[in-house]
Amino acid sequence: MRRLLSGVGLVAAVAAVAVGGSVAQAGPAGPPAPRAVTVTPPPTSAVCPAPPALVTAGDDALGAPATDPQFDPSPVDVDSSLRAVVAPGTSAGLTGRVLAGPASEGADPPAAAVEGAGPTVESDGAAATAVVAAPAPDEAAPPSLGALHTALTTAGDLRGLAATGCAAPASSGWLVGGATAVGRSARLVLANPHATPASVDLTVLTATGPVQPAAGQGVVLAPGEQRELLLEGLVPDADAVAVHYSAHGARVSALLVTTRLDGLTPSGVEVVSPAAPAALRQVVPGLGVDGATGLTLRLAAPGTGPVVVRWQLHGVDGPVVDPAAGAAVTVEGGTVVDVELPAVEPGDYALVVDGDAPVLAAVSVERGAAEEPSDIAWARAVGALSGTSVVALPADDEVEARLALVAADGTAAVELVELAADGTPGSSQSVNAGAGAVVAVDVDVDELDDATVALLVRPLSGSVHAATVLTASSDDGEDDLVSVVGTDPAPVAPDAVRIVSPRAGDWPG
Repeated sequence: MRRLLSGVGLVAAVAAVAVGGSVAQAGPAGPPAPRAVTVTPPPTSAVCPAPPALVTAGDDALGAPATDPQFDPSPVDVDSSLRAVVAPGTSAGLTGRVLAGPASEGADPPAAAVEGAGPTVESDGAAATAVVAAPAPDEAAPPSLGALHTALTTAGDLRGLAATGCAAPASSGWLVGGATAVGRSARLVLANPHATPASVDLTVLTATGPVQPAAGQGVVLAPGEQRELLLEGLVPDADAVAVHYSAHGARVSALLVTTRLDGLTPSGVEVVSPAAPAALRQVVPGLGVDGATGLTLRLAAPGTGPVVVRWQLHGVDGPVVDPAAGAAVTVEGGTVVDVELPAVEPGDYALVVDGDAPVLAAVSVERGAAEEPSDIAWARAVGALSGTSVVALPADDEVEARLALVAADGTAAVELVELAADGTPGSSQSVNAGAGAVVAVDVDVDELDDATVALLVRPLSGSVHAATVLTASSDDGEDDLVSVVGTDPAPVAPDAVRIVSPRAGDWPG
């Protein structure tokens, strides 16, 4: 389990410095006693996207042809919402603001169209929004923030449930999911919520190797700016991708909004969030399987050499024994591989992936019968919980939630605490998971306190990974739309710093 406080840095003074041909004499033998300096924790921020949109003729990154105006590919509106909640006692205030599009001369600044302040903020989710939690006075760790954006479309080409826990700004990261082949679209959303400009470079791993598209290098984001790039315009005809982004000047958030069509049949929308960094072991929770669900494992090898990867499904009784148990695949360096997983009985599952070198992993959850409209969710690998994580609940009462936990490395226990919009903790319960077992907790909003907007998730023992499975109903069926939102570990406190102050005569003077 990650620690809230890690190692201690040491800044040493130079004992002697040459100046103008002379050397200043060192002070008395032995360094002075070091003193500890507390590092103020930074604010915690997250960027939530606008709802998914269809590619149109105006999207010149792809150059899509115009469509028949009598054909309406989106006969129903997208119902979107955004809710962000901060853990009690960790923040002096939670604010949100809408991000601007590409900078242009004379453009008006974005409006702050976000409701609420303090522990909870909400909006209709119709525009890209940055949410920021400033640390409370005397807090040692950054605020723990949970933000959930949902977009529900019950019919048409955008039919599906797309949800994300929003993306924290980072200097680099990986988006594992999506494709750019015929009928697939992947819209990369980059946002810079900071006060300094940022420049972003992209590398896309495909089945045949890495690609560094010229238009994906040096992408400049002004302060407070969001920019969208159609991935099929940068790397066309790729059946599987994993996108690496590297930012300079300021940290950026990145999300991949994916849409799919099989001919004229809608086959899902989803928002791909940054996956856990490459590691020897990856854990992907939140694989909810019903009677018409297919699971596909996506693996990416970010290094230069091949990686031998094995995987194992886990269910409510622990590891699942099936003919594919112990199966392995070799992923060449710089490539992506999709592996169709065997069919399993309806239930809640997680996938544990082990490689002989660092690997990236995600699982697509496709729900729907063959040749019928379907939906897709991308479940990402997440790290083990630490500290207090905030799981924001859907603001849309048409969306149901289920918290899925897996103890991949032995028994584990967590505490779940209801949290009201004003930051007041409510009732709590402890949840125990057996070794290698998955536990699913239905979050029935009707049974919770009316004021409950989020759950606090605190690990009590063992190592546990978590995700929220979200479902909704389309015009064609019940609970046939799905999305998976991974739960990240709480932010950690900055390292303490020990400083040695030089004695008189140690520095030239």
